[in-house]
Amino acid sequence: TFTLLQSHQGSIKLHHMDAYRINDEDEFLELGVEELFDDNAWTLIEWADRVRDVMPPDTLWMHLSPCDESNHRNIVLTSDTPDLKSVISQLDHCVAEKSKTPH
Repeated sequence: TFTLLQSHQGSIKLHHMDAYRINDEDEFLELGVEELFDDNAWTLIEWADRVRDVMPPDTLWMHLSPCDESNHRNIVLTSDTPDLKSVISQLDHCVAEKSKTPH
């Protein structure tokens, strides 16, 4: 079965939405997603690139792709927001430093 939206309450509220079956930005907005963005919560949207033009300006984009034949994934984070770019840069630095440490 297909669930368009699930909300989870923990220490931080999380809305998880799947936009794969959304036909266009108008249909996406008709669902009332702007209320999710205004909520004091994190909103995770799979297939958000299908509705890119109506995403908030402070969106943190995450692109996952397979690295190889194993279950490993390459994760690329991007944003147009200066604060989020700074966070991404700090994460990149931490990952680079960790990869220098022998396991």
